[in-house]
Amino acid sequence: MAHSATSTRQSVAAVGAVAVGVLFLVIAVLGVVQGISALLDDPYPAAPPPYSYRLTPSIWGWVHVSYSILLAAVGVALIAGAAWGRVAAIVIAAATMVANFLWLPHAPAWATLMIVVCAVAVWAVATWQPDQV
Repeated sequence: MAHSATSTRQSVAAVGAVAVGVLFLVIAVLGVVQGISALLDDPYPAAPPPYSYRLTPSIWGWVHVSYSILLAAVGVALIAGAAWGRVAAIVIAAATMVANFLWLPHAPAWATLMIVVCAVAVWAVATWQPDQV
């Protein structure tokens, strides 16, 4: 019985890890669009006056574009099953959670969604053991 539960858990984690790779690619595309919007001085990403982390829209744009490029590379590595991709996925997902925490005042719904998705990604990738599927 325990073996069945373990294999089911590993199957869910494996599917989750590949899904995370695909999701990272989608998030990367959206992050690049978000970053380009900030780089073009769109008034939307401007920091509200009482916010502690005052960064210019250009800085936010480069932050989003940079981590989006990393997300895309890690997404491809996860889909390909590269061992380094699992560690990199956890690191970049954690960094993305931090970046989106700081982005909360600008887009609360999007940032919250990104934090939750990255938390699920960390679980799936950390739980997945490719040799047990």
